[in-house]
Amino acid sequence: MNLSQLTQDAKVAIKNSQDIAKSKMHPEILPEHLFLSLVRSNNGIVTSLLENVEKTKSFLESTLEEELNLFPRVASLPEEVRASPALQNTLLIAQEEQENLQDSSLGPEHLFFALLSDDGGLDGDLLKKINLKKSELYKVLGELRSFA
Repeated sequence: MNLSQLTQDAKVAIKNSQDIAKSKMHPEILPEHLFLSLVRSNNGIVTSLLENVEKTKSFLESTLEEELNLFPRVASLPEEVRASPALQNTLLIAQEEQENLQDSSLGPEHLFFALLSDDGGLDGDLLKKINLKKSELYKVLGELRSFA
């Protein structure tokens, strides 16, 4: 992945996901950490998408926190907490989302859509629980972009 293609907001989301992993004493950054980071972001495209499909951030945050609390913790973190293979795959899917949407840079919306993909790294039960439909979100994204 070419990191220079990431928007500042996408870089912040990835950095915040690393901070979440560290705070949970998880030895690697998982897709769930990134998803929680995106949900917690304020006034960005992900927030707008969620508001338009009437999903509350508090519901998503609590659901993701519950999921993350199930993962094993370590007594001491490695020197550097790195992306898990699942998150690396999510980032590759985000690149595909960027290309499919014909965008010049990779932003939080691409990360968000990648996470909601069947092979985006999130557990199928978690996807069912949060009940976000990519088709609805694509439609909302198109509407948001047409008004921008």
